[in-house]
Amino acid sequence: MLDDGFKDKKITNSNLLKFLSDNSIIDINWVKNTGPYRKLLPLLKEKWEEDCIIITIDDDTVCDKNLIKNLVGDYHKYKCVIGYRGFTPRLNKFENFNYQKRKLDTTTKRKEEGTRGMPQKLSLYNFLTGKGGVVYKPDFFHETKNLIFNEEIYSDTCRTNDDIWFYIVRILNNVECYLDNKKWLEKDINTEGLYDNFNNRDNNNTVLFVKTLAKLKTLGYNFGE
Repeated sequence: MLDDGFKDKKITNSNLLKFLSDNSIIDINWVKNTGPYRKLLPLLKEKWEEDCIIITIDDDTVCDKNLIKNLVGDYHKYKCVIGYRGFTPRLNKFENFNYQKRKLDTTTKRKEEGTRGMPQKLSLYNFLTGKGGVVYKPDFFHETKNLIFNEEIYSDTCRTNDDIWFYIVRILNNVECYLDNKKWLEKDINTEGLYDNFNNRDNNNTVLFVKTLAKLKTLGYNFGE
């Protein structure tokens, strides 16, 4: 993990304190530091039986002012996982997923193999990178019951990449993903992150995928292959 969270659950940044004071609608929920998983799983568990949507957004990004409106609008239209940063993988079998092999990609910064341009908008196999914001719904994960919360598995097989874990479990639940190239970013304030420090090395995202898939197969999960 790249950070230790807030020491003693205390906020000391004056700008953040003022922002919270000026926006009473915001609630702070202190959770166990499970790295990138803490942005979804604690709230997902709390809302597990509720008919609601959950939107995750990374804290190293200044988002476009219309991001939430667009995400919610597309959710109501497509009723599946929604996001604007990701790619359609190039694969003939799910087990052959390779993070660097892409049919189409919404990003412009990276040079992985693939063709730039519009992704396949609606596909079970679209892969979202959470930095761009993602819409989830608790019942998207109900088919596999409490698997999504199994820290024993994900902390062992893909500790630094929640996107891989959420991707695989979503597919096990047969929930499609809508991916568009609508504007989501106003300003990137990231200096370093998990992708640069861990997941970009030696195609590590693919390594984590293979490891996670193999573990789930040993537990009897079937990916329809």
